[in-house]
Amino acid sequence: SRISTWVANIKSLFRPFLTLLLLGLSGAIIFELGPVDKPELLRYAEQIIFTSCTAISWWFGDRSFAPPSSK
Repeated sequence: SRISTWVANIKSLFRPFLTLLLLGLSGAIIFELGPVDKPELLRYAEQIIFTSCTAISWWFGDRSFAPPSSK
């Protein structure tokens, strides 16, 4: 049971860690690298920024199944 508690704690920290990592990578791309000139790097930069936006919208998105008036 002790191992399962440890695994549950690691699992609960994965999304916040992933979000912070993506925000850090996006910040580095935007503020440190500036405009990306190489087409192969541009694709990676676009995907990292898109994934960062998706992670942030997951935190603030509405995940309810029923409208609030039906509760």
